[in-house]
Amino acid sequence: MGDPVTAGVMSLASLGLRANTYFVVGASCPPVPNVVQQGKNAKCIDLPGILIDVVRRERVQSVVLGGFWYGYGYSQSVERIDAFYADLENYVRVLQSLGAKVYLVLPVPNHPHFNPAEMVKRGITGFQIAPDVNEPVPINSLQAAVATAIDKLRNITAINPQQL
Repeated sequence: MGDPVTAGVMSLASLGLRANTYFVVGASCPPVPNVVQQGKNAKCIDLPGILIDVVRRERVQSVVLGGFWYGYGYSQSVERIDAFYADLENYVRVLQSLGAKVYLVLPVPNHPHFNPAEMVKRGITGFQIAPDVNEPVPINSLQAAVATAIDKLRNITAINPQQL
């Protein structure tokens, strides 16, 4: 079946919509230049430049940037987080200067209730389901976890109004 994004693009194509679609992605790679990662994620440093090359060469009209926004660097200082979003804002401007409309995907809620490893614990004697697995997750705790990222992304969209 493939991943949901590819399936969605194929579904649109089956309706007769014609568009070239390019995926410039990497596991755990933020779509932001100047983010240095080590080890197996060191390859991420090339992705923003690759996307710029594709946009320029193929005259891409729309770019959708998504990521684990609140996960990149949030163990870092406020200054480093601000630098991350400043680099994202500059990157959006570069893509726009090449003629692309840029859309930012807001973060997906994250909570231990959504992590199977937290919901079910396995051991030698069997498994144990977390006692609060059936408890609802308060919306305010979901919003609080991503509030900073959403605010920063919305500030970028206010400066660069082509985005959603």
